[in-house]
Order: sequence, then structure tokens, then C-alpha cells
Amino acid sequence: MALEQSIDQMATASNVDQIRESNDLFHLTIGHASGNAFLRAMMIALNSLLNKLVQHEPDEYETFDLKIQGHREVYAAMVDRDPDGAARAMRNHIRTMGEHARKMQASTVEQSPAQVEYATASIENRLITRRPAVALSA
Repeated sequence: MALEQSIDQMATASNVDQIRESNDLFHLTIGHASGNAFLRAMMIALNSLLNKLVQHEPDEYETFDLKIQGHREVYAAMVDRDPDGAARAMRNHIRTMGEHARKMQASTVEQSPAQVEYATASIENRLITRRPAVALSA
């Protein structure tokens, strides 16, 4: 299964490109599996944004465990056919990664903290308010 494969790839990644590739695969697979064109487009946009926000290697390694943990929680809920659990896990993952992105952006971008907060909160809110309509079989 592609989601499980993406998590396994991330867990065994030996460089930043492999981490990013497996992270992109996870997000795009959820978007595709949903059958929802809007969610698919959001996942593509999310990956593009994330890859632009995080263009230096230290961040990939700092968030490595957080990404894997978040992906495993989302995947487990989907396999259990627990849409509420999947939504909760995705919200937690988005919030955790959003908090980290805000910290990184505030320290590396020539934007005010308020601009960074607005941009990341806006993305989080758009993603969090949509409940995943995906359940996967084991």
C-alpha cells in the first residue's frame, strides 16, 4: 500500500531528498485516494508550499520524527476505518508541523511574525476544517 510504503521509505531515508519524496508521496496518496479533486489539489499545493518553505536540510532532520509519527497516526486511523480518528490525527499532524513551520519561518524569512502566523494559520485552517473521507483496508 502506497501510504505504508511512504512511511517505510521515510523511516529508512538516508538523505533529505528521500525524506521529501516520501513525505510528498504520503500527502499525494491521501489526496488521490480521497477521490476529492479539491483535496487532491490542496495536497499538491501543500507539497509545493512545504518544499519552498523548507529549503534547508536541518529542518528536514529536526522534523523527521514528527513527520513519521504524524503519518503513522493518520495511516493507522485510516486502516481502522476511523474517519474521526483520521481527522483528529491529521489535525494534530498539521498543527504540529505548522507550529514548527512558524518557528522556522520567523527565524529565516524577512517577514514579520504576524505575516508568517497569518500565512501558516490560513493554510492550517483550510486543511483542518475538511474531514478526510478516506478509509483504507489493511
